[in-house]
Amino acid sequence: MVISGREKMAKPNAEIYHRLLQRYNLNPSECVFVDDSEANIKGGEACGIAVIRFENAEQVRQALFRLLENAPHNLL
Repeated sequence: MVISGREKMAKPNAEIYHRLLQRYNLNPSECVFVDDSEANIKGGEACGIAVIRFENAEQVRQALFRLLENAPHNLL
């Protein structure tokens, strides 16, 4: 986890997304970020992470399925 209070930074600051990616050795193109804030979504997207703006659980589920359907086969 990357907790903003402990890290002394918060979304949508790009540094918090980079901290998460570096800490867990994640490739941003293999990640999905879900949030209800447009500003936070833009922050994640600017870092190369696929994003879904949360409206409701069903909408997120459908968006995740669409991402999976379009993902390169080597990521599945």
